[in-house]
Amino acid sequence: MVVYLGHLICSNLDVHSAVHAKVLDVIKAIKLAWLHAWIETDSLLVTQFFRSPHLVPWHLRVDWKNCLHRLHHMLFKISHISCEGNHGADALANHGALGSGFTWWDTAPSFILSFCHRD
Repeated sequence: MVVYLGHLICSNLDVHSAVHAKVLDVIKAIKLAWLHAWIETDSLLVTQFFRSPHLVPWHLRVDWKNCLHRLHHMLFKISHISCEGNHGADALANHGALGSGFTWWDTAPSFILSFCHRD
């Protein structure tokens, strides 16, 4: 799940690991955000990738390095949030994993409204 300037997006990434999905989420957010970005992830490992890009799985490194290059031209912030503190993101991730394609919402979809008020 990616939040972009107040918009919510999710997609089925057809990946084999959670880390792969989370790295692709960040890459997608950076591509969409271009000037300003605040990435919030429940993966401490992904936050470490910003300090140590050599830890990124090899098959994602070219995309990751392109993502980092974009960040040098942006105002950017990365932060960690626990899974328990972000139920809405978890619901969106599950929705994206079960769906096909790419979905963009300008407002929170009905299936996460209760989480948005709580988180």
